[in-house]
Amino acid sequence: MMRWLWLFPACLLAAAAHGDAGLPMPGATGAGASAIVCARDDAPAADTPASSAQPQTKTETQLDAEFKQFTDEVRAALGVFADIEVFERDGKTWRLAAPKDVLRAFVPVTVNGKTPAHYAKDMRSDRPMMLPTHVEGFDGGDGQSTPYSVVGRMPGSNPEVQWTFAVRQYWIKSPTDDDFPTSPDMAVIGHHPRTGASVYLQFYDPEHPKDSRVLVSPFSAGGREFYSPLDTIAGAFKCQRCHAAGPFIHTAWVNQVRISDAPDAEAMVPSAPLGPFYFLSAEPGQLFADWNDALVTSAGGGHLSPSTDNACTQCHRVAPDLLGLNQNASRYAGLAPEQRNCWSVDSDVNQTPDYRELHWMPPLAAPYVDFYAGQAAFAPNWEQAFGASAAEVNRLMLTDATWRAAIARGEVADVPRPPKQHQTIVVDRPEQDDVPPGHALWILDSRMRANTDGELHQWRFFAKPGADSITAAPVVYRRVPGDGSRIEYDVRFVGAPQPAAGGDTWLPIQPDDAGFRLRQGDYLGVVFTNTGAAPGPAPIPHSKDDWARLSRNGVTWYREGSVTYRLLSEAEPNAGQRLRFDDMDFITYSFELRNRLYEGDTD
Repeated sequence: MMRWLWLFPACLLAAAAHGDAGLPMPGATGAGASAIVCARDDAPAADTPASSAQPQTKTETQLDAEFKQFTDEVRAALGVFADIEVFERDGKTWRLAAPKDVLRAFVPVTVNGKTPAHYAKDMRSDRPMMLPTHVEGFDGGDGQSTPYSVVGRMPGSNPEVQWTFAVRQYWIKSPTDDDFPTSPDMAVIGHHPRTGASVYLQFYDPEHPKDSRVLVSPFSAGGREFYSPLDTIAGAFKCQRCHAAGPFIHTAWVNQVRISDAPDAEAMVPSAPLGPFYFLSAEPGQLFADWNDALVTSAGGGHLSPSTDNACTQCHRVAPDLLGLNQNASRYAGLAPEQRNCWSVDSDVNQTPDYRELHWMPPLAAPYVDFYAGQAAFAPNWEQAFGASAAEVNRLMLTDATWRAAIARGEVADVPRPPKQHQTIVVDRPEQDDVPPGHALWILDSRMRANTDGELHQWRFFAKPGADSITAAPVVYRRVPGDGSRIEYDVRFVGAPQPAAGGDTWLPIQPDDAGFRLRQGDYLGVVFTNTGAAPGPAPIPHSKDDWARLSRNGVTWYREGSVTYRLLSEAEPNAGQRLRFDDMDFITYSFELRNRLYEGDTD
């Protein structure tokens, strides 16, 4: 059954290019919604520790055991990724390495739209890095416009998990410098779009930059030593201070980096603006338990409810953040000068004047990954369209008191996540589809999207009893280029059909274990086929995810990246046949797929 056919959904609404989320932003002390306004002459909040060399009260054996317990939980929830080669030397010049299936690029630094002939300490640029470097007593570095920071994605053993990384530079360097491949700040995010499980890892020590030629996987030997201690990440970095609405933060700086040179290419940092989100190892008594407070209203966290009549919540979740990025994005809509977040004001100092005056939320149109593209032309209409909504966001999130008052009025909702029993994919679920005889039921989950190219080689599913005449087989949906009037996919059968008895174990994608060459952006799915004479239940169960339902003014949103599409057709469709999805809902099926990360990989 190795052939392609066409399928296209009746309605695939493109998710906004500007997610609610970027890369790990270490935070200050305090709870998730504590006051974020600060005077410019205040002592800096503990945004990032000056050194990862914290006093240790645990033995090396205890630290090893703690790190293994943590990475075992990450492995079970997200899978793994391999070491990533970031830089390599070509003669006397350092350049980006090109490891298989890793997407990565330097973050551009421009002045008035052009790459400068040279760089200077504390220079202004169009889109400076918005994560502060002068914090916790560190006053070195060359400012927010230093070149050669790197942002990328890496493949993981679970192809749908969104792994992304950053290697930041705080000093001006030349690619011919011997110390070019060193960094004071390296960060990793992993996020599962179907469960919401997320992890943050970081090395930060500007006083002692580290060799960044290889970004070491936490699952490799030496992983614990490569990153800052878990206690420091949890207790001092406090990534939840900015990552309070979703896994990634998108700013004008990071969104310059795209997965390709195509004009409408998506941002290198993935977007998951409305999906589930929670932190791993954040149960009561675990290392990251305090981070959970940023996500739930009962602990002072949460996000502005989409049920409120606010235009900003139509595209992404909005929550308080330490750095005042909402203020930057809206040019301080509704705020007096003395109410402005000090970190936002410091970001302005590093930006060229023409760009500083532009709003960067929302983008003028969804294809624009660059927040500033087209904003100058749209500026006269911005106030009328978004001014009141942006002012409300800034007012509600001004201080801890204003945010808690919004919570008390019912204007804030918990960040959604599956119930505990469904935070693992391959588990029993209450629903089964009924498949008529002689028919096939196609399943396309718009969250199951390949993060990078990969080598797909195994799949598994939770099996419920059913007739032997009804089988399940994994399929890959690949987008067909078109004029944009409709969205079409080629569909590839990539595994042998399996009855219910074939589940609960890893199965080869191809019978000879040859694997399947996955492309970034491919969707992963399954098809149920009934070759018998009677209807019966599909072997893979699913759950109706009311917790994930999106509604505004009583109307349900069916947004790409949040819903699952289903299509019933006659079995054994012909190659080239066009089929149309017209059924969509918030559903999760109990199956998953696995990449081969390297030759001989069996993990």
